[in-house]
Amino acid sequence: MHTIMKKFLLPIIILALGTACNLQQEVDLDLPEFEPQIVVESYLQPGQPYLLVLTESVGYFEDIRLQFLHDATVSIEFEGGSVELGEFGIPLDFQIPGGAGIDTSLLQTLGPIVGDSLFVYTSFALVPELYEKDFTLTIKTADGRDVTATTHIPAPVSLDTMEYRFNDDSAAFVLTKFQDDGEKVNFYRLQLDEWISREVEDSNGQTVLEATRREVFDFNIDDDIENGEQITVGTAFDYQVGDTLVSTLYHIPPEYYYFLETSTAAIIANLSPFGQPASIQSNIEGGSGIFTGYSIRNRAVIIGE
Repeated sequence: MHTIMKKFLLPIIILALGTACNLQQEVDLDLPEFEPQIVVESYLQPGQPYLLVLTESVGYFEDIRLQFLHDATVSIEFEGGSVELGEFGIPLDFQIPGGAGIDTSLLQTLGPIVGDSLFVYTSFALVPELYEKDFTLTIKTADGRDVTATTHIPAPVSLDTMEYRFNDDSAAFVLTKFQDDGEKVNFYRLQLDEWISREVEDSNGQTVLEATRREVFDFNIDDDIENGEQITVGTAFDYQVGDTLVSTLYHIPPEYYYFLETSTAAIIANLSPFGQPASIQSNIEGGSGIFTGYSIRNRAVIIGE
């Protein structure tokens, strides 16, 4: 009898307390005035063009739209030289003359947050192959604000092997292996993609081979536990003979690793009403975002070959 009374009385007590608290009562919040902040995003890869996106943050209750900062002076200094980046607008309906085998349709999906054009700061120069050397970013906006950041490009780390093994049902899993340098602290980003080829008909009625990419995983690794050891990452038994998989290993600086980790945490927190607020770790002085470098190595395997 006592247990039954507790079972039925507890909801009534909770309801009564809720009614007494008047959960429909309106509360006025005195929110602080929002101050826009400069946001920088730039990644340096040897042999590739310099690209930098410069925007300004918007308030929580404003429309979600990138606010590009125009007419800024942007320069990057490094050992033996420097480069000035100029502003360049890329229309979202941009088409490369002759096609060049490049699909630009992805740009159009950015319309709701970009507008008609995506603006970047770039140059005709390519990022030099200067591993472990400092690159220093300096920005002065049109309204006189200053931004600085420093990064380096870690030396590339080779992917030792990609191998597959079958189970009794003729399904295969894939292992990716690489050797960590025990002489220093290292951070990595590892991606694995499956490439699927199929025959399609182009606009001229010709049959062509089209390759599409499916992401298997993309995660970040530090060598805290496996310092100086061979690091091995595997998949489930999801693949058959003829499937093609490509591993991409990024050797990244610590600021990029923590930017990725805290960005993921912030996204998870924003998606959950019960999540704890999370701040994104940045290396930008005078703003937020990331200015970083990385080196890449790839390796592919075709199951059964």
